[in-house]
Amino acid sequence: MPYPVKYKSKGLSFYFGKTGGINFFKTFQKNSSKDVMREIKEFPVEKYDLIVNDFEPITAWAARKKEVPIISLSHQAALLSKNAPRPKFIDPFGEWILRNYAPVKKYVGFHFEEYDKNVFTPSFGRLSVKPGFPIWGTIRFTFRRMMTRN
Repeated sequence: MPYPVKYKSKGLSFYFGKTGGINFFKTFQKNSSKDVMREIKEFPVEKYDLIVNDFEPITAWAARKKEVPIISLSHQAALLSKNAPRPKFIDPFGEWILRNYAPVKKYVGFHFEEYDKNVFTPSFGRLSVKPGFPIWGTIRFTFRRMMTRN
């Protein structure tokens, strides 16, 4: 990366079991709520005009608490739409996690289907990136297309 990293956060991590689901016991065991709360309080989001978030809880909660503008760009954000495809049986805890783990009011979601005005197919995600490949122009074009769509 051509810029120095100014802030580091341990964050909040999910741990997964052998079948691919979240291991809630290990997740709660390995994460310290005291450390998470301290990181949220101390993370200097107020130094920025806008926080761009990818379903990450520390900066999302810090921005919310300090009233700093934030936008989420992620696949998980696509699931915040009321038009998002839902399974036959809805998991209330899973829905709660999606809405509260990294809370935002404004989002751009990426999904395989564009089912809402701020949900897009990730066309730049299909690129085969090789060393020296100018991916930035493709990303910039994709975001310009997203922001100008009716």
